[in-house]
Amino acid sequence: MTKAPRLSRVLLTVLFVACALEGGARLFFLATSRLVPDPRAKAAGYAGAEWPAEFFRELRAAPVRWHPYITWKQARFTGQHLNVNEEGDRATWQGDAIEADLPTVVMVGGSTVFGVGSRDDQTLPSAVARHLVNSSEPARVHNFGQVGYVTSQDLIHLQLHLRAGLRPDVVVFYGGAGDVVAAWQSGVAGVPQNEENRAVEFNAGQPASVGSAWRIATSGTRRLLGALTAIPREEDAAATRALATEVVASYAADLRAARALAVEYGFELVAVWQPVSPTPRFATMWPLYEETRAALRDGAVVPASVRWVDLAGVIAAESPMFIDAFHVTEEGNAALAAALAPVVASLLAGRRPQTP
Repeated sequence: MTKAPRLSRVLLTVLFVACALEGGARLFFLATSRLVPDPRAKAAGYAGAEWPAEFFRELRAAPVRWHPYITWKQARFTGQHLNVNEEGDRATWQGDAIEADLPTVVMVGGSTVFGVGSRDDQTLPSAVARHLVNSSEPARVHNFGQVGYVTSQDLIHLQLHLRAGLRPDVVVFYGGAGDVVAAWQSGVAGVPQNEENRAVEFNAGQPASVGSAWRIATSGTRRLLGALTAIPREEDAAATRALATEVVASYAADLRAARALAVEYGFELVAVWQPVSPTPRFATMWPLYEETRAALRDGAVVPASVRWVDLAGVIAAESPMFIDAFHVTEEGNAALAAALAPVVASLLAGRRPQTP
């Protein structure tokens, strides 16, 4: 037997094994996502309620689509507890007799604004809307939260809505943790989460990029091996402080740009720093989060023209209202809304014409 047929057999065998491993890995993750219930549905804060299991099934089924400039956005979805319109924005409670000419409040942010773990009528924007309707400053609230967004994406997302004709009275930027997670993942501040994956996907379409195409073709195998062989990352205190400084600078720059939009389009702006819990999954990122929050809280970093609110102390880090490191129960949303709504109401009141 010549060397060529032997080499061909070896190559075919290697290719078969690689395909089998990749197929098996992808089937494993598919089966896990479809068959294994989301553990957050059993969080203590839900007190044994049955609806969270169905909510997380709907969340898994809700599609996400490519979107220009902001990379991804939720697609239209209709469920029992989760509903998204054709623009990709989640349904928000507005009351039974909401008036069309009421002021408009827009909330932008990541999954905590979108409402992971909460029904449509109990998300943070819905809870804020309920507080405002029951106050002297009722308003129509829009939920522009998108799962996984960082502040830069929030800024562009808002800009796209403004370009389309939206004219809000108040805009709330709610987040901060997403910026920390993205920076921790990549080691660079000011980029979206999992940006390395987007780079690989783009490069795979280039004629000379065989490596990127191979990485996509074997992504399931690499993900499975990574999970099985993960080694905790050792953090360097000096490097953490330096990265936190970069996160703060990026975050503050986005708020300055948002403030410029506020001046141009005539809306009030408030930026809110969200609470998180140092769960085991978030423990390695916790020092970066704390360094970032401390720099924002103690330094003159956020522009004075931006109303900055720190809600990190509203819910204790060990509270059962946290279902994971970032997301809270509906009770948690109500507590956060009780602290945030008066700030929004005061901004709305300042826009009302003064009676002589």
